[in-house]
Amino acid sequence: MTIATIALTALFGAQPPYTPVVPVPQIDSMDVHVSESAASIVAYDASGEVVATIEAWESDDGQLVYFADFADGFAEYTLDLEGHSFVVSTDLEARVVDQRIGVMADSLLIGGFTPNPQKGVLSCGVSILAAVGSTAIGNAPGATLAGIATVCNCTPLIFKKAKCPDLW
Repeated sequence: MTIATIALTALFGAQPPYTPVVPVPQIDSMDVHVSESAASIVAYDASGEVVATIEAWESDDGQLVYFADFADGFAEYTLDLEGHSFVVSTDLEARVVDQRIGVMADSLLIGGFTPNPQKGVLSCGVSILAAVGSTAIGNAPGATLAGIATVCNCTPLIFKKAKCPDLW
């Protein structure tokens, strides 16, 4: 969890303050699900409707893929940890995605998380949110750090080819 906290600090501590660009959905609860091939974070409003889904998985060539789905748009990020580069495909403004990821991270860390008996699920979820938020705002060092944290916190939960560095 310490690594996830460091990643979130690197992500959210380096951002300039801004006024919300669109209303942020209210999050009442969240679930983090981890399978052998992917991890997902689902955020719900007070009526139980899904307001956001974030998924992470490892591509066949070992890259990390993050997909954020919101009611009004999406963002997909592919992160190459070896080349420290990422590819972005989105129909939302970067700060909109970043703002929503921040709300989800706050909710997850403050207690909107449905307990999961699987060890490491919370730190895996927080790392995924940090990676998506960093990538959304074009923070390459933050995205790389959070991507490594995702691999370390989610391995061996979902990643098979990507490896956690020895120094982590």
